[in-house]
Amino acid sequence: MADLESLFKALGEPTRLKIVRLLTERHHCARSLSQTLGISEPAVSQHMTVLKRVGLVSSYRHGYHMHYVLNTEALAELSDELHLWQERAENVLSCHSQQESCAYLLGDGTSGCLYGIANAAEPIDAKKSETNSGEASQTEPDERTSMKIAIPSETDAGLQSVRSGHFGHAPYFTIVTIEDRQVKDVEVVKNVDHDQYGCGGVIQYALTLGIDGILTVGMGMPPYTAFTNNGITVYSETNTPMVGDVAQLFALGLVMPMDPNKACRH
Repeated sequence: MADLESLFKALGEPTRLKIVRLLTERHHCARSLSQTLGISEPAVSQHMTVLKRVGLVSSYRHGYHMHYVLNTEALAELSDELHLWQERAENVLSCHSQQESCAYLLGDGTSGCLYGIANAAEPIDAKKSETNSGEASQTEPDERTSMKIAIPSETDAGLQSVRSGHFGHAPYFTIVTIEDRQVKDVEVVKNVDHDQYGCGGVIQYALTLGIDGILTVGMGMPPYTAFTNNGITVYSETNTPMVGDVAQLFALGLVMPMDPNKACRH
């Protein structure tokens, strides 16, 4: 079999998907497929070339005609891969519903479970993070017991939303209230139109939300400066795609304030 990307790309074309479904019923020749699908025989041949290239279809000659059948070994490999995905997805759902560490491991052998990481983490002592001058460093976590954090989000699905990679263009803000290292309340508000109001308009709107901090993938210096000057801490986390997961990490003190030296340059 070819790689999964090529395989799914081949099946993503509607006519080829119809051909595969037809071949699950019986073998077909090009003329049979042409008549059934209402397309020319040369068009059928082009589609079969793609399906044969990714390993889904085999052919054999019967008289004057070339007949096509599905490659059952390739289907078995695909089935095994999808079954593995299902098992991992079920582990993730079980882990997040029960808030217990699951057994899923990353490629390097370390735990790939959010709660596994969280349960292993020790509470952070803010005193140990102080600099020699006595001032808190820019990368120490916030230890306040109650905070309201805005997370730029792609949808209004709350904790189930995907995070937005661009602060200014985020369609929504998911407002998460953190108390005693737990997510206590969630609210979703629609962002203003960036194309109409610009980044400055988004900043001014965010300042009205009554938040203590904003947790973003990245941010430029102008909004970073505006927020910090107004007492709002900017946090950055770049590896966690889901709002709920990054909110949980923040609640556990595992997300740091953004380093202004790493601000976006655009």
